[in-house]
Amino acid sequence: MSFQPRYYQTACRDAAFQKWDEGFRGTLAWLCTGSGKTVIAAMVAKRAIIEAGGRVLFVAHREDLLEGAENAFKEELHGMQIQYELNIDRLSTYDIHRNPPDAVMGSIASIHRRLEKYPPDFFTHIITDEAHRSAAKSYLKVYHAFPDAKLLHLTATPKRSDKKTLSGYTYDESEDRDGYKEFQAATCESRAFKLSMGDAIEDGWLVEPITRIVNVDVDWSTLKLKGKDYDQGQVDSIMKEDEALHKVAVGLEAIVKGKCGVVFMPGVASAHGLANLLKRSYGIDAVGLDGKTEKHLRRDIIRRAKSGDLECLVNVAVATEGFDSPFWEYMADCQPTKHQGRKIQKIGRCVRPIRGDLFDGIGMAEAREARLAAIAASEKPRSMVLDFVGNMGNLRIVTAEDVLAGELPHKDYGRQPKPTDADVKHVLARRPGMSIQEARQRASDEKYLHELLMAPRYGAKVEGEVNVQEFASFFSIPFVWSKDAPKVKERPAPDKAASDKQKNFIRFLCRQTGTRTPSDEWFEFLTKGQAGAFINSMKERAGA
Repeated sequence: MSFQPRYYQTACRDAAFQKWDEGFRGTLAWLCTGSGKTVIAAMVAKRAIIEAGGRVLFVAHREDLLEGAENAFKEELHGMQIQYELNIDRLSTYDIHRNPPDAVMGSIASIHRRLEKYPPDFFTHIITDEAHRSAAKSYLKVYHAFPDAKLLHLTATPKRSDKKTLSGYTYDESEDRDGYKEFQAATCESRAFKLSMGDAIEDGWLVEPITRIVNVDVDWSTLKLKGKDYDQGQVDSIMKEDEALHKVAVGLEAIVKGKCGVVFMPGVASAHGLANLLKRSYGIDAVGLDGKTEKHLRRDIIRRAKSGDLECLVNVAVATEGFDSPFWEYMADCQPTKHQGRKIQKIGRCVRPIRGDLFDGIGMAEAREARLAAIAASEKPRSMVLDFVGNMGNLRIVTAEDVLAGELPHKDYGRQPKPTDADVKHVLARRPGMSIQEARQRASDEKYLHELLMAPRYGAKVEGEVNVQEFASFFSIPFVWSKDAPKVKERPAPDKAASDKQKNFIRFLCRQTGTRTPSDEWFEFLTKGQAGAFINSMKERAGA
């Protein structure tokens, strides 16, 4: 092996085997985008083959994910036999009885169609990439076909939008066209390891993303649900109009022109419309990409994007899982969503360091400062996440701040709370020229922003008017610790101490403004009141 694994990759591999030794069949490795999950998969496969004398199946839902993992497996399993179950061009023709492979890499569709080819005891370990998809019946049938195989689930977003977990599924025989017997699919009974995006950034593995909210002043207040999220077809019909596209293009030109990045649009019409507009009228080298783009064009576009040859990739739900370019310095999102997992996947596109060799020789736990210094001195010391938002009315969306300012509980974002008569009167007292309808909408907006952005997570009491632009500007105003930071003298009682959410939010503000983060010891002496007052002081300075 020519590379040295990162310390957490080794720890994750060992933790998976520990869970199996403890008697669990399935275990979860929850690691953020850019953490090297395919390297971990290859390390687990090597140990399973060498130490346990096993055979490994690596399965993913798309062929390009397998192609991305292929190099890691070839390097880690050097000298071992790897076979493939992919499309017709890479269909395995080996005799599994005379010359069984050490590992098989296959798409779920290909493996699912060829289950009868393998005896039930053929695979000893099954590793699933992007495992939040493994609640699907196709995956469960594969797991059931090899009942003694140990299962490792790798994903950055195990919390599904349908609120299913990765364990405890039961087939309903009445819904199974194959007459499959009902059984309990205990596929993921434990969690072996977790590395969140925030932890990876703090530990110097990922580039810090700076967030900005850009209001394109289009009406999203009438959006309907389709399944568990907003109807992207309806969003596309709004965003494909020339006025909306020009507003997005102006924002991109002003903020990120000259940088490489990726834009997510809600549909084919808006994606290709924006790409053509950027190229024709704004001098930005942009290309549109969607699921129906011809295969040879798709490969060329992906090659250009991943090599840094393409300034702007405008896509529709293509550049998500497993699609990464270290040259991407920004991610712009024009797809409103209610679900945190989808936003995490998008943010993950632009947080990889620009060079793969940046951490050579500094992959140890104690080398955090060296990694942070290496990123700071690189051509990509930070990245940018742009949320292009419309006027949501009383609807809610998940923004980058929701993901980056601290982990949220897994909840479905519904509608805004309705303002009370007192809320409306409070707005009218400050803005006497407003109509009742306008005041009710503003009161609803304020109540939503107070709840979503500040109060419930950070413990800060916010008063006065708040809007999205003002909140966004909040993160770009530097401050001086000697003036704004509370003076801490003694350790408070547990019930008086600042909450973890308050502490995380203050750390987040420091990172966003380039200000020195206080020491952990400083936070231990911080009270809830001091933390809330400090956050409020920053809010006041932002409005000054």
